[in-house]
Amino acid sequence: MQVPPTIILDLDHTLFNTEKLKTLLVRTCKEAGILPFVFWRAYRAMRKERTFSASHLLAAMPGSTFEDLHAKRILKTQLEKIITHSDAYIYHDARSLLRWLSKVQYRIVLYTYGDEATQKLKAQSLRRYCRVDDTMVTPCEAKDAGIGAPFPSVGAWE
Repeated sequence: MQVPPTIILDLDHTLFNTEKLKTLLVRTCKEAGILPFVFWRAYRAMRKERTFSASHLLAAMPGSTFEDLHAKRILKTQLEKIITHSDAYIYHDARSLLRWLSKVQYRIVLYTYGDEATQKLKAQSLRRYCRVDDTMVTPCEAKDAGIGAPFPSVGAWE
């Protein structure tokens, strides 16, 4: 049995518009009266715990952030919609590429940096467009590993 060719794709900023996701999260919190620095502090705390959900994000915010419990519930619902509809953040051209790769029966492997829960959630959104055979997650940020993406020694950029 012949092994199909494998293609390894980066997830963030290549297939998945991470900035759009973060911008929507910040804007939604700001509209609910949460200052951006409060959001970012909670976001970083949530990422350190290696979780990614509306509940965890809200739990990481100071208790005084919400004076109205009803407002907190509304915000939680809005954040859950943004997070769970992650296929909206896949670049249009990436969708076409993924469909084509599936048709020609390439083995698709995603490679990404970050916490596993967040990256697996994002990778899951790609399954609508293709079969993802494997997802490799390096549990740190690229800058923390002392490299950037793309890694210069690959040589394809010279």
